[in-house]
Amino acid sequence: MKIESNPNDDRPVAYQVEIRGFPTYYAKLFADTGFGVVFEDDGETGYVYATNDKADKIFDALHLYNSKNPNKPSSGDKFFIVWNPKMEKAGYSIITSFKG
Repeated sequence: MKIESNPNDDRPVAYQVEIRGFPTYYAKLFADTGFGVVFEDDGETGYVYATNDKADKIFDALHLYNSKNPNKPSSGDKFFIVWNPKMEKAGYSIITSFKG
């Protein structure tokens, strides 16, 4: 897992993720912050987890969708994990609208 950080820049940063089939697991870890974000789709449900910077402790979870949802992303769709280092907040953008 790649860890990135730029302590001199406090603008929100978006990291693109492409869904390449199911199950899908993607972790974005933020160095020297103690935080990370994990996206997981097991083929039945999609979740985003707020984790520590090793992705081995979950602080919170956000259920995104079920497999029967017509707005569920498909293989090849892209979304973004968004991180604001100054506020230490994260979110995601998927299917043209910002959520989380």
